[in-house]
Amino acid sequence: MGTNRPVWVGIVGVYAAVAVVAVVVLVRHNVGGYSTAASAKATPVVVMANLAFKPTTLTVAKGTSVIFRNKDVAPHTVTETSSGGVDSG
Repeated sequence: MGTNRPVWVGIVGVYAAVAVVAVVVLVRHNVGGYSTAASAKATPVVVMANLAFKPTTLTVAKGTSVIFRNKDVAPHTVTETSSGGVDSG
C-alpha cells in the first residue's frame, strides 16, 4: 500500500491544480478581466459601480449588443425609449 502513495499524491495534485486554474479562469472571465481582442472590440461593456456608469456615454451602431455589468448596490435597468435612445437612469 505504501508504494502507491506517491502515485495518488501526484494524481490528487494534478486534479487540484486543474480545479484552481478553472476557478481562476471562470472568475476572470465573469468579472471582465479576461477577454480576447476580438470580443473586446465586438461587444462594448458598461459597468455600473459606485452609483455611476462607466463610460458615462456610449454611442454604438444600431443593432450593436452592449453588455451591462452591475457591480453596484442598487439595481439598474436599461430601457429602449420610443425616440430610439436608451434610458438607463
